[in-house]
Amino acid sequence: MTLQLVLAALYPPKEEQLWHDNIPWQPIPYHYVPKKDDKMFLAFYFNKIAVDEYNKHRNGEWKEKLQSYHDLVDYVQKHTGKVIDSPRTMFTLACTLAAEEQLGFELPNWTKEVWPDKIEEYSMREFDITSSSKRLQSLTIGALLQKIVSESVSKVKNGSYNQLHLYSAHDFTVGMILKTLNIFDERHPDYCANVAFELHNIDGVYGFKASKVDSNDVRKLKCL
Repeated sequence: MTLQLVLAALYPPKEEQLWHDNIPWQPIPYHYVPKKDDKMFLAFYFNKIAVDEYNKHRNGEWKEKLQSYHDLVDYVQKHTGKVIDSPRTMFTLACTLAAEEQLGFELPNWTKEVWPDKIEEYSMREFDITSSSKRLQSLTIGALLQKIVSESVSKVKNGSYNQLHLYSAHDFTVGMILKTLNIFDERHPDYCANVAFELHNIDGVYGFKASKVDSNDVRKLKCL
């Protein structure tokens, strides 16, 4: 739905394309694959190798580190009735609370003790675990980064006519890109946050400028 909104803004209908006086919109095609076949954005969930690697780190070096959050986990489990077996589970709860808060709903009283700071802190450990090794980073976000690189190389070598590539994903994807590039600010990516990779030719050398854009600011993060 987010991608459809972006496309609606980029390609408003004009003149003969207008079909309704009050709805300046036209259908724009986009491509997707079924969840179970998505090796680019959902490898952390559907790729068994990636899942096994994640569990190895979560149940290995991270098991003791996460013990310091024991009281928080017990408190949240008691009030939600949900088993919090990892930072990933807490991350999904954080997404729900953030959505309700931004939509103006009043959060339950129990959240006042732990939201947003404590829940967010524990949730952010998910990015730490998922980037525990270069192998896990590669399995989780490597396909997307490789796609960006290969499309850029094609533009340089073959003069591809494409001026822009749009990839629609979720906050976790944005966070993992930033974490893998060592430019993550340890904040839950806002709704509609995105990472823009601009291909530049500077003195005959091609490279990327990466920018993180969210609802509050626009920051140039790193020249790659």
